[in-house]
Amino acid sequence: MRTEEKKVTLDKGTFRALTSDTRIGILKSLKERRKTLSELSKQNRMSVSTIKGHLDTLVSAGLIEQKDDGHKWKYYDLTRKGSAVLDPDERKVWILLSVSGLALLVTGLDAFTGVIGSAFRGVSRNAEPMVFEKVSDTVTGPLLQGGPEAAATATNTAAPFPWVHLVTGIMLSVLTAFFAFRLVRRKSVFA
Repeated sequence: MRTEEKKVTLDKGTFRALTSDTRIGILKSLKERRKTLSELSKQNRMSVSTIKGHLDTLVSAGLIEQKDDGHKWKYYDLTRKGSAVLDPDERKVWILLSVSGLALLVTGLDAFTGVIGSAFRGVSRNAEPMVFEKVSDTVTGPLLQGGPEAAATATNTAAPFPWVHLVTGIMLSVLTAFFAFRLVRRKSVFA
């Protein structure tokens, strides 16, 4: 099943808003947290009226919005469109990171319990041979037929070491670490 990705449409107003380094700096600043007009003015070392003009352009492009919480100060914050313009791949990386972590967890649980692996091998946990059943007080019967070697092989019902689980777990660990590193590096580039 294919999921539809939400695409960001960049129209003429959006392109115009993104042509200024100051407006891009404002977007990056608002990515950290919402801010007031005076905070943005101090941060960019520009007058309040100049920053207000830039903010109006960003609001009209739909990249930011002014939030009125009923307090004295009005805050500016990124919209979904503004967040997507700054970091379009972040959502994809989070999804891949989550799937890798979940697969690693399932592989680890399977390695310890053997439920999934035994289902694929066609072996049920309840179908193990009853080799330790006491026949009588004197030990006679099929266990001793064939000598001690046959008895040793008959009682060795331990499963082999799950190499597939180990290799899969290592691969998933490397994949998860790669996506986590990529996400952290991407955040530091946009900071």
